[in-house]
Amino acid sequence: MKKNVTAIIAAPVIWGLISVPCNLALHSLFPEVSEGKITHQYLFSTLIASFFYSVIAGACAARIAAPHFKRIGLFAGLSVLLVGAAVQIANWSVLPPWYHAAFLFWLMPLCMVGAHIFAKQPLDK
Repeated sequence: MKKNVTAIIAAPVIWGLISVPCNLALHSLFPEVSEGKITHQYLFSTLIASFFYSVIAGACAARIAAPHFKRIGLFAGLSVLLVGAAVQIANWSVLPPWYHAAFLFWLMPLCMVGAHIFAKQPLDK
């Protein structure tokens, strides 16, 4: 039980620890963002990067919870989604609605994928 709780709390922390330096690197690739011009290329780049962060967070959560990780991907994904929703709401006026929707839609499923990849379980279980 302790491992599961730790894994659920760790998932959004891991997501954030990965995303901050990676997004800073992406930010440096798009100098127009520093001038306040958020381009579609930048948004798609950060969105695709967030897919990888989610898979990694789910896999790490499964690793922390092992061997008790039957549904850890679901709950880790939910914790990442809750934190992600709070961040998106705080930045709602800065980014277009399609970005918020796409970002939030993929958080939980991709955390589940990461947990299943780590657990080497079929995705339909």
